[in-house]
Formats: sequence, C-alpha cells, structure tokens
Amino acid sequence: LRPVSITAVFFFFCAASFVGAALMLVFGGLVETKASNFFDLREQFFSQIHYGKPLFIAAFLYTAGSQFQVFVTGSLVSVASAGIWRALQNFALPIMQVVTAVSVLILPVLSTEFGRGDFPSMRRKGFLFMSVLTLMAVLYEIVLLFGYERVEFLLYGGKFAAYSWLIPVVGVL
Repeated sequence: LRPVSITAVFFFFCAASFVGAALMLVFGGLVETKASNFFDLREQFFSQIHYGKPLFIAAFLYTAGSQFQVFVTGSLVSVASAGIWRALQNFALPIMQVVTAVSVLILPVLSTEFGRGDFPSMRRKGFLFMSVLTLMAVLYEIVLLFGYERVEFLLYGGKFAAYSWLIPVVGVL
C-alpha cells in the first residue's frame, strides 16, 4: 500500500460525512422529497441557524483564541516557545471540552423549560448545571496544582519537565 496524502484523507472524510448526512436526512424522514415542502425546509433551516448561532460563535472563538495564542507566541518569542505553550495548553483542553460537550447537551433542556415558560425550573437547572461544572473545574485544577509533575510525566514522559510548573497556571487561564 502506498501512503495517502492528508488532503485525500480530508476529502474522503468530507465525502463520507456528506453521504451519511444525506442518508440520514432522506431515510430518517427529516426531508420529504415533495417540492411543496421546500419552503418549510427552508424556514426550518433558517430557524436552526438562528438557534445555533451562539454555539457557532462560541466554538469559533474557542478555536480562534487557542490557536491565536500559539501564533502570537511563535511570532513574538520563538517557534520552540510556541510548541511548549501548545503542549501546556493540552492540559487545559479536557475540562474545556467537558464544558463544551455538557453545554451542548444541557442547552435543549434549558430551551425546553424556556419554551414552556417555566423560568424557575430553568434557573434551577441552569444553576445546578453551572455548579456541577464549576465543581468539576475546581477539582481538575486541584489535580493540576498538586500533581502537575506526575501529569506531565504521564503525558510527555518528562520532555517538558522544566516547564511543568506552568501547568496549573494554564489550567486557570
């Protein structure tokens, strides 16, 4: 077998995703093939775009913010420092990804409560959600604060041991 380029792999996954999404839409009953339903589908599409706009903006800012720091570090200091910074950022990613994943899961629950007009229940569930996430983040930071040397060794085998003291700082950022 000959090696496949990264571009070919990217386009393969794009095509596979497109085919999977199209099959799910048609066979899942989400799209009817009648022309009369085109306007309902278009209205639903724009409704979903309006609903998901905050999630899209948050995901974009999250990605742009973390990558921007690496490029600025590489430009102002050195490429090696940018690599070290990126390696240290990996310790903050798990809790950020948990927050993002749980937020996407809890948003429909809060939206349902909002749609019913049950604001006390929505506030209670929102407060519970934020409390659990805050507790998780604090516990994760405690692990980073007291075990940063061990965590760095487990992940990188001591390659960044000289900078491991920065791991709790990155966890707070």
